[in-house]
Amino acid sequence: MIRISSERGFTLIELIIAVVGLSILAMVVVPKMASAHDQAKVAACKQNQQLITCACSFYYATHHLDPNSNNAGSFPNALSELIPDYLEKIPECPGGGTYIYGAATGIVTCSEISHARY
Repeated sequence: MIRISSERGFTLIELIIAVVGLSILAMVVVPKMASAHDQAKVAACKQNQQLITCACSFYYATHHLDPNSNNAGSFPNALSELIPDYLEKIPECPGGGTYIYGAATGIVTCSEISHARY
């Protein structure tokens, strides 16, 4: 007498199809997640540049300086002059770059090539 079991498992072909489907899904999703991570670093870098620029604005206001004038000394000579009165510390670029401050222009840029200046 042959007994037919009511229990049924997955066949090998069903398991292979499921693994291939998950692999294709991973190939699509993982690069997009890496791109989002890089975009987050650039956004954080721009936010840090904006923070430094805002601290410079407070520096101008405190010292009664006009950032749009051609007067020498309108800008702080270095970012370290903004500590501790205007910044607790100089922010670090999440991409590993350093912030470059143009004392002659007051423009803050990042040494990381992929980050635009604010």
